[in-house]
Amino acid sequence: MSKSFADQVKAWTQKAEKRMEDVFEEATKEVAKSIIEKAPEKSGFLAHSVEAQKGSIPPIREGYRGEPGATYAPKFAEINGVIEGAKLGDTIGIGVTAHYSRFAEFGIQGHEPNGMVRLTVQDWPMIVDRAVQRVKARKS
Repeated sequence: MSKSFADQVKAWTQKAEKRMEDVFEEATKEVAKSIIEKAPEKSGFLAHSVEAQKGSIPPIREGYRGEPGATYAPKFAEINGVIEGAKLGDTIGIGVTAHYSRFAEFGIQGHEPNGMVRLTVQDWPMIVDRAVQRVKARKS
């Protein structure tokens, strides 16, 4: 038995909504990954301090710094958990929360700016395009 026109439209709409959600998730994860990959790598703490939250950008936390001599890994699981828990239309904020992150981003007295967030944001249209291509490739 063939589907009614209404059933076909409903199925198409559900498929399109799922693809939009997948692109949203893929693109947002790529933003976080790009910021992390652009962070200077001395101890890894700056990349470790990248966080995501629903609703707004996580604030810089004054005094939040790594321990001397320690090494740190990015918090991909926590970031991805926030992103995967969001739905289409939610705002996801991704920020670098180490107290010195603004100096790394914009530079200070003899230290060149890194621009990890600004350069990633500039790439947003390309990030979305790549996410669309990955989702299309998975769904075809």
